[in-house]
Amino acid sequence: LFGNTGYCAACSKVIPAFEMVMRARANVYHLECFACQQCNH
Repeated sequence: LFGNTGYCAACSKVIPAFEMVMRARANVYHLECFACQQCNH
């Protein structure tokens, strides 16, 4: 869970505090936005 309201590093849309997220270093992503930058999967 994200824990507080913030913004997705990929789409820049709001991520509600209750939503499940992916984290990579300092970035936070919606689950559906998180993908490999090389192969997009």
